[in-house]
Amino acid sequence: MGFIAKLLGKKQETLDSLAQDIFTTAKSSCQTFVKNLASSVDGDKPNSNRYVNAGYEFLYFFIHYVNRVAYSEGGVPAQEKLHTELSMRVVHKVASTTSNEHLRDFIVSTLQKGINQSETRYSQCKRIFPETNEAANGALFWEAAKNISNAAGGGSDIANLVAAMEIMTNSLASLRLNERVKTLARAD
Repeated sequence: MGFIAKLLGKKQETLDSLAQDIFTTAKSSCQTFVKNLASSVDGDKPNSNRYVNAGYEFLYFFIHYVNRVAYSEGGVPAQEKLHTELSMRVVHKVASTTSNEHLRDFIVSTLQKGINQSETRYSQCKRIFPETNEAANGALFWEAAKNISNAAGGGSDIANLVAAMEIMTNSLASLRLNERVKTLARAD
């Protein structure tokens, strides 16, 4: 921690703390979304594949959002560095939740593949939100909401998509990703 930060009692932002917060927030966002599905899925338990896959979709969205902010702050070098280092840390945070070595390897492989695929999908979104009087398709929040809802078994029910977007918006606010990523992007 820097001398000034110590004097002021402020915690210095690190990639590890950001990765932990993204992991924790994705997990809680998923819990909130699954509990509030407009079209409930009978017999779905919190540790089911739907729950895990929806949690992964929240992770993918948050990581992509970090990439967009990093790019806007520091261009390609900052975006590439943060993406590589943050993705690795988030993947290992998730994988460390199990002691089964084979399951850990599977989680790492699944997440790395999912992060790469979501980057390709989400990088095609030219807008964050849909414009007024415009179809929502192609906007980042809309596309991520569809992926989250589908992964959780909620399909394309509009109430589920709106709920997912509200949870994503609230989660971004609580994570303070814009502010935190700007700090990290400038530190390089």
